[in-house]
Amino acid sequence: MQALGQFLPFLLMFVVMYFFFIRPKQKEMQKTDEMRKALKKGDKVLTVARIIGIVAHVDDHTVSIKTGDNVRLDFEKNAITKLLAADAAK
Repeated sequence: MQALGQFLPFLLMFVVMYFFFIRPKQKEMQKTDEMRKALKKGDKVLTVARIIGIVAHVDDHTVSIKTGDNVRLDFEKNAITKLLAADAAK
C-alpha cells in the first residue's frame, strides 16, 4: 500500500500530461491526415514552405500545385499543412 502511495503522484502526472498534451496532438494529427486525404482539384492550400497555390492534380502520395502563371510545383501530400479554401479555382 505504501508503494502505491509513492507512485500515485507520478501516475497522476502522467494522466494529466496525456489529457493536456498527448491526446490533443493525436486529434490534431488525425484531422490533418483526413484533410490531406480529402484534397481535390481546385482546393487552395498552404505548404510547409509557406507557398500558397491551387491544387491541379492529386495522386496517392503527391500533389501538384499551380502558383502564378502556369507554374506547377509537385509536393508530397505531407507537405500540405493547411486547406485555405475549397474549390478556389471557381
